[in-house]
This record gives sequence, C-alpha cells and structure tokens, in this order.
Amino acid sequence: MKHDIVQIDDVETVIGNAITRLLKIGESPEAENIINMIQLMSMVSSDQNLKARCEEAKCLILKHLKTS
Repeated sequence: MKHDIVQIDDVETVIGNAITRLLKIGESPEAENIINMIQLMSMVSSDQNLKARCEEAKCLILKHLKTS
C-alpha cells in the first residue's frame, strides 16, 4: 500500500512540475499543454523512473478527461 502512495505522490509531483514549467514560460496550464510538457520532460530525461511516472501522469490526465 505504501508503494502505491509513493507512486501517486510521484505522479502528482510530475504534474505539478509540468504546470510550474508552463507558468514560468507564460503558457496556460490547460490539459493539452500539461500533457505536452510531461511528454517533453520524459523525452529529455534519461531516468527510467521519471519516464514511467510521466507516462502514468499522462494516462491519469487522459483518463480524467474522458470521464469529465
């Protein structure tokens, strides 16, 4: 259970970092922009753990959009 909580925290951190980066460059933190920033973060990282969290974050946002 604790492992799941850590993963959720990591995913939330990835989403938060993407939003922060968007705001710093003057872009709107809309879902599409957040997903694009997460993809960019994943592409430039060599950390496989971060790449996995980015993919989870992207999937979480897309799932939320489909149910909204």
